[in-house]
Order: sequence, then structure tokens, then C-alpha cells
Amino acid sequence: MPVAIKYTTTRDWEIFVNETRAIAHIKHPNVLSILGFDDQMRYDLGLVYPWVDNNLDQYITKNPNSDRCELCVQIAEGIGFLHSAGVVHGDLRPRNILVTNGGIPKLTGFGSAVVDKDSPNRCRQFQYVVRWAAPERLFEDRDCSLPYNRLLNHVAVEATKLLANEPDSVIPSWPTQQSDVWSLAMSMLTDKTPFDGLSDLRIMYDVGERMLTPDRPDCFISIKKWYENILWSLIQSCWAYNPAERPSANAVRDIMRIIQQEGQFVRSTTDQTSNSRGVLIGHTMSLSGVIKSLVEGGCRDISREITAIDEESKCAGGLSDVYRGVLHDGTSVAVKTLRALSNSETRPDKVLKHTAHELFTWSMSKHPNILELLGLTVFHDRLAMVSPWIKYGSLLSYIRTQSLANRYGLCAQIAEGLAYMHEQGIAHGDVKGDNVVVSDTGVAKLTDFGCANMKRDFHISFTLTESLNYSVRWAAPELFLEDGQSSFESDVYALGMTVLESITGEAPYSNRADRVVIHSVLVKQERPTRPVEHLPKDSKQADEIWDMLKRCWEFKPESRPKIKELRDFLNEIS
Repeated sequence: MPVAIKYTTTRDWEIFVNETRAIAHIKHPNVLSILGFDDQMRYDLGLVYPWVDNNLDQYITKNPNSDRCELCVQIAEGIGFLHSAGVVHGDLRPRNILVTNGGIPKLTGFGSAVVDKDSPNRCRQFQYVVRWAAPERLFEDRDCSLPYNRLLNHVAVEATKLLANEPDSVIPSWPTQQSDVWSLAMSMLTDKTPFDGLSDLRIMYDVGERMLTPDRPDCFISIKKWYENILWSLIQSCWAYNPAERPSANAVRDIMRIIQQEGQFVRSTTDQTSNSRGVLIGHTMSLSGVIKSLVEGGCRDISREITAIDEESKCAGGLSDVYRGVLHDGTSVAVKTLRALSNSETRPDKVLKHTAHELFTWSMSKHPNILELLGLTVFHDRLAMVSPWIKYGSLLSYIRTQSLANRYGLCAQIAEGLAYMHEQGIAHGDVKGDNVVVSDTGVAKLTDFGCANMKRDFHISFTLTESLNYSVRWAAPELFLEDGQSSFESDVYALGMTVLESITGEAPYSNRADRVVIHSVLVKQERPTRPVEHLPKDSKQADEIWDMLKRCWEFKPESRPKIKELRDFLNEIS
């Protein structure tokens, strides 16, 4: 795995130590974690991080159709987590937000962070940039009653600290959670740098003393007009001159999530004008046409980034083959192609449509608990999906090799990913242990979207698609009916089975044939038997777990808990 090594020098040793102590124990999908230290340089010590190709600005430039609302939600999620852990970032800006090829933002650059046990220290120096800085950070002991000419002189004195051949400001002004929120809002809107065209000196005066904020942009991220007003009100609240009046990072996250779900256009205004119905992919569309539609819809074609695909590494799944590939930077990736479907009479056009459907659904699902889709490629004249290579494989494989793994914690993470998909209007359709992988850092990630069902309109749609084979032992009874379609409720049923699978280490109904399972579930309306060796009857917590699982397996879909209730329960017991 490629890594980045950040070396220190005597000059910035304090920043190095501060960065280490601030995030050494922070583990969150939206925070870039420290992997370790490197002491190979003679005089310097290095911090080792995972390598990420692009910062936020670079990623958006390369991916203009990326879901910016989702990026904002995850950045706010990361900041909110830091604040709950007692850490203030102190230097939030696009350069300190890296974005993986799969669209997951990672906060970094913690040299100016403070923790809750720190006491304000006038000798402490902080590195940050004026354009993203809250007004209370711009001047030390500011006196707003100064006469105008003395005020300008005060600004000039402070500004000399900016202009001594330093790219970043270094001024003793203590960062807070509220100043992080100000900077977060400065990073949310357009491709332009805040206060573009103004000097740092002018910005210090305009923001610090005249209480000015950026003008409302002519062009927002692509959202409906009414939601533009909501977004602008949110951003203005983050720029309240009184820090106490600013919302929390978690409040910003929650409002941005609503804007994303309810107010976001599926395509830009220009695209909708030219084609109000969006793109329809059917089995008559050519491979090149499918690729063009997917790329225009936000899916990356990374064919040129792949240097090799190992034919002998083939791993055959139920309906797909997975090969190991290598990118230019040496990163291992998984290349997945679908085989002819059992009910498609081996027609390659239907295989292409199914692959396109899975690719698009996957590309619309960006979350730390969903395996990243790096992009698409063509392998053996077939459309293929490319994702990170996961050495541990499936959920059960991980549990079997990591006996001390927190099984309920892993299930809670699966529920987080599934809750996100439901918020996006997508039912996964095939939740089970084999469709969950666990990263090197122990993060559970949903994968395999071949049975996914889009429950709302997207900018790409598909002609009627016959369902791929559901996994019998995890399938809700309604899926066995003639017109059975996966739903949010059937996902909850399947997740309940996956929790049972993780508890016992075995597939549900492991001692029964598939046909017997179908009869038991659909006709007899039976549920699994309580595994008392894992959930003893004299345990209050075990009783609570079993009661929740039984609710997930209710025969009537409307009687099952919502995914958020199940997620919260799993988080509580983990």
C-alpha cells in the first residue's frame, strides 16, 4: 500500500508533536489515521499516513460531477466526530481535506489542533490561512473601539505576520469548535477560493473589523432553488460574528443531509434542460454507449490507471469473477466482471445491462461503510467494476481470523452503511456476510449491488431488469413471491440474519437445504432457533438482542423495525 511520510524539522517540531498527540487515538472513516512513524532520515522523524492522491479542490476539478452535498456531509461528520472526541482541528481548508478515489473525504493537517485538556497559551503559535479563518482568530486582544486610523495601523501590524515570506499565517489565536464551523462553511460552496482576488491584509480588515462575509454566489452546487435559500441560510449561520450563535458541526451535517436528500438535482440544470427524462440504459445499448452514459453520470473510467490484471488470480463467485489488478502507483485492486446469468440465456447484452446497473447503483453509494467504487474498466471485452483489494475478504473470514473482533460493532457499521443507502433511496437487496468485507483497519463495508433496487428517480434509469438470484437463507418471505422486489424492509430482515450469522459464525439455517428453508419461511412462517450457546437465556442483554432479531424477522414487512432503530440498537450494545 502506498504511503505518505510527513517529515519534521527542528523548526516545526512543536507542530509535529501536536499533530501526533491530537489524532494518535482518533479512528474515524473521515479522518486520515496515522499508520506509524519513520526514522530512516538521519535527523528527522516522519509521520506515516495512507497515500491519498487528491485534496478536495483537486478531486472536484477531476470529478466535476461528484456529489458535493455528500462530500460536505462527510466532512462535517468528521469534524463533528473530532469535536465529540475533544479535538479542534484549527486549520480546516481544502488543502487539509484529502479525498480518496472512491469519493471519501479524509481530514488531515492537525499541526494546529488543540484538545479539550489544553489551556489557552499566549506562547502557542498556530498555522492557518486568513481566508478560511474566523474573525475572532484574526487579531489578538482586538479592541473594536479603536479610532479608524489606529484600527488600520493595528491591522497592518498584525498583517506583517502574514507577509514575512510565509504561505500560512502564524498568529497566537486559540481555535475553537466554533471557529472550525466557520472554516467548514468557507469550504462548502464553490470552486473558488474565499474572497478571491482580495489580499490577506484586505481580508483581515473586511472580516475582522467590518464584519463582512463572502457574497452569495451566482452559481451554487446543483440544488433546487428553494434549497439554495436553505443552504445559504445555513452558511450564513456558520458565519455568525458571535461564535456562540454558530451551529455545531453535527447540526451542519444533519441539515446538509436533508438538502442532499430532498433538494439536490439528479443532474445539473443544463443536463435536465437537454434531457428532462435523463438517460435510459437498456439491453440494446452498446458497450461504448453504456460507458459514455455512466461516465457522464459520474462514474470514473480508470482503464488508463490499471497497469496489469492477473488472469491466474481469478476468484469465482456465484455470478461473478474477481481478478487482482494493479494501478500505476502499485495499489492492488479488485476487478469484477459478471458472468452469464442463469435466467438470461447467456445473452451478453443482458449481462452488460446488469453490470451497468450495479456500477451505477454502486457509484451513487459513497459512505465509509460501503466499499469504495474506484471506477469502471473493460476486461475481456466486458464491462468491469474496480474497487480496492481487501485482503480479509468477507465478514465471516475476518471474524474467523480475528477472534477478538467486536461482532456487534461490525454489524453496527453494516447498519450505518445500509441506513445511508436507504436515505439515498436505494435498497441493497442482498445483505449477507459474504457481501460485507472488512478493511485492514477493521471497518465493515457493504459491497455487491447486483440486487439493488432504486426506490426513487435517478438521472440514469434502466429498462425492466429481472432480479438476480436472492440469497435464500437471508431473504425475507415476500421476496419468494412472483413479483417480489427488494425493499427497505427486506434489507432489515436480511441484516437481522447477518447479525445472527456474525454471532454464530455460520449461515442461517445451516443444517437445512434451500428448498426446506423456503417452505419453512414462506409457508410455515418460521424463524431461526435461538442459539443458546451464544445467546444464553439467563442473560438480559442476550434477551434484548434476540427480541430485536425476532422483530427483524416479522412476517409482515411493516412490523419490522426501521434501519435507524436497528442501527442505534447495535451501536448501543457494541
